[in-house]
Amino acid sequence: MWKVVAADDEGYIREALKKLINWEKMNCDLVSVLEDGQELIQCIENESPDIVITDIQMPGGKRFRSV
Repeated sequence: MWKVVAADDEGYIREALKKLINWEKMNCDLVSVLEDGQELIQCIENESPDIVITDIQMPGGKRFRSV
């Protein structure tokens, strides 16, 4: 299974990522859905995900710093 981490500062986007996508069907495990860039950086370091889905501009992210 592919390990997926997602981040967005908008709550409705985070909820949609969790509820509207059938991750198992795509052979993915959504391990974290985060709300700011700093959390994303820490999660990437700790979880080593295969796929990262992120908003380009988020609090604590300084644009592409996370990438």
